Parts: sequence; C-alpha cells; structure tokens
Amino acid sequence: MYVEPLLDNTGIVTPSISAMERIRTRTARVGVVGLGYVGLPLAVALGDAGFDVVGADLDQSKLDALKEGRSPLDCIADSSIGGLIDAGRFEVTTDAAHLNSPDIILICVPTPLNQGEPDQRFVMEAAESLIPQIRPGMIVVLESTVIPDTTERMLVPVLEASGYKAEVDFFVGFSPERVDPSSGLDVVDVPKLVSGIGPQSAALVEELYRNIVRTVVPASSPRVAEFTKLLENTFRDVNIALVNELAQVARDMGVDIWEAIDLAATKPYGYTPFYPGPGVGGHCIPVDPVYLAWRAEVAGKPLSMLQDARRVNDSMPGFVADRVAELLDGDLAGKKILVIGAAFKKDIEDARNSASVDVMDRFVERGAEVLYHDPYCPSVKTATRTLVSVPDLIPELERADCVVICTDHSSYDWEEVLGSSRLIFDTRNVLASFVNDEAKVHRL
Repeated sequence: MYVEPLLDNTGIVTPSISAMERIRTRTARVGVVGLGYVGLPLAVALGDAGFDVVGADLDQSKLDALKEGRSPLDCIADSSIGGLIDAGRFEVTTDAAHLNSPDIILICVPTPLNQGEPDQRFVMEAAESLIPQIRPGMIVVLESTVIPDTTERMLVPVLEASGYKAEVDFFVGFSPERVDPSSGLDVVDVPKLVSGIGPQSAALVEELYRNIVRTVVPASSPRVAEFTKLLENTFRDVNIALVNELAQVARDMGVDIWEAIDLAATKPYGYTPFYPGPGVGGHCIPVDPVYLAWRAEVAGKPLSMLQDARRVNDSMPGFVADRVAELLDGDLAGKKILVIGAAFKKDIEDARNSASVDVMDRFVERGAEVLYHDPYCPSVKTATRTLVSVPDLIPELERADCVVICTDHSSYDWEEVLGSSRLIFDTRNVLASFVNDEAKVHRL
C-alpha cells in the first residue's frame, strides 16, 4: 500500500516509504523501455544487482535472440543474458504497455536528428505508452539524451494524463546515459548523474542507482543534468573540430599534426589531447551539440562556436576524398578504393552516423569503385546503396588503387595491411608505429 511522504527527524521530506523500501530490498520490479546500447547494459546491471527486470523493444529479432540467451551487442556476453533468464530475473516484450505493472520504469529510447533538428518523438511515444502503467508509488526515470527542460516541461505532463500527480502520487527523474562502447567500462564503473523533479523523486532516483553503480553524482534538477549531458559531448565535438581544422592546414605548414598533438600532451596542465579523423560519428557526439544549439537558438542566443564545430567535422569526409584524389592524380573516376572499417569507432558493430560511411559516399559521388571491409559490420547503407563487406581482405588490398583506413579495429594485422597495399591513406595514424614509407603511406 502506498504511504504518504513523511517528515523525518531533521524536518526533511522523505519519499514514499514503500517505494524506498522496495529499492533497498531490491524487490522492486524494473521495466526498461529500449534495449539498445543504453537499455540492455542497464537491464543486465539491474538484474545482476538482484532486481527483476522486464525489457521492451520494437525489434523482434533482438527479442528473439534475448529469449534464447543470445546477446545482440558485443559488449554484453551471452552468458550474462542466459544467466538472468535462467534465474527468472529478465524477460522481454515488444510492447511497453505489457511491462506487467513494474514499480520502476527507465526510458532508454533513441533521440536522433530529423532533417538536422532534434527528434524526441520516441521519448514522447514511450511516455504515452506508459500512461496506463502509472500508479501511486511508481518511479519513472528518463535516460535518453534530450533538450534541457524536457523532463519537467514535456515528460511530466504526458505522464500526468494518467490522472496521478508527479512528486505527489508518482516520482520522476532524469539520469543521462554515459555509454562509451568498446571502452571496456561497464555501466557500474561510470559515475552516474541523477536528478529528480522534487526532493522525493531525487531521493528515490539516487537510491535506485546507488544499488547498481559505484558512484552516484546528484544534480540539483533534471534541467541541469540534461544540460550537463549535452555539455559533455559538445566539449568533445568542439575539440575534435579544432584538431580536424588544424589537420587541414598543418601539412601546408610542413607540420605533422600527430606529433604536435603528442608534444602538446606533455604539458601537465591546461591541455587535453584530441585527435583528428575522417569525421565524427555515432549516436552522441554528432547529435548532442545540435540539441544544445537548437535550444539556444530558440532562446535567441545562437551558439556560433558549436555551429562552426559541426561544420568542420561534417566537412572531414570531403577533405579525406580530396586528399585521396590528390594522391591518385586528381581523379577518382574508375579508381578502386578499399575502405577499412565502417563502424563509427574501433571494436564495435555500430555504424550509426559513421564518418566512414560518409567517406564512402564521397568516393562514390566522384565515380570511384568503392569496397569496404569490417569484421563487425557485414553491411552498411550509404546514401545511394547498400554495401557488403568484402569477405577476403588481402586480395582486395592488393587490387585496390588506394586503401583508406577509417576505423582502426584492434583485430586488424596492420603489418599485413601495410605489406599488401600499394597506396594507403591513414586517417587514424594507426601505422605510425611501423616503418613509414612516405611514398606508400600518407596520413591525415
């Protein structure tokens, strides 16, 4: 039975005793909406901590794999899924409306761009699907990256269509995901920002995450936490843009940009090394700054630095194509180009917003015959076609007019790549540790 909030002996409002007790005893049932790179690792962490978890996702093939104890993500072992299923602590469904009345619901759905603008419809659709589930004592936490003020201004009113009042009958918080695929960091290792729409919600959300991660960092409000998430990735985008722009002029000045960055990194204060590349990909860095810039534009305070950084990073695939064309006598038409790596970063299977795919598009636009190889991404969709990874790398290395390294997966034998290729353009500086044949290997 739901218990009204009480004043403790310090005079501070404490949240629902029953809700807090369910968290502390780990008897709360948790629903996770969205089982991608954010939701699935979180669901596993919750299950490992002793909570019963039900996950919802629209991808039936993903759910079929999970039901069979197979993980759809390389970062999650099959044994982790199978162990939770065997223990009866993890089940899945395609419909968030069928979460079977969980005590806690975590929203972990994508927030992409739509024609260059923030698209939060998946969050709103998820919230609307949860309206029948809302009941006294329930906790809803948004993990998806959103525009500042989304939790309080948009999410809460949708949930209150249930007839219940947030921070009175049920509780709402925001805790932004900080997933870094292939980093080796588990969900439990990364400090977790937490916030609530009021003191009761904040206390409950903080207690929930203290049960599954090592370090919890409270924010004063969801709005601050939402802004902080955007700040983190905007910082990265702007600094990557800086070195990408410098990379475009360093060669003309007779400077090795990679050496300059490493030398600057020896300074023990005031400098953080970032490295150039073929562009910026993934679901966060190319997207989050746009959310922040869009919100600032609405407020009449355009963030020109963010906009310039996006333009620089978006220009890098074209710059790579220009450099490769320069190496091939200025004309890519009819040339065989082999791109190594399609994922947006090393050692993952995710090609969302991949700069490597954008590079392929630029080559295709200039009439090149484009092939690629990636052990993690068997196929990718470019702007004009679907490409399939070549099955045998070495013969294609030998046939290619130019090999372009876009994603530096650890599984590649770089000495073998070097020895089998006629001409290489290395956008990741991965061949720096080998003998550098300046006639064969050219770097960004």
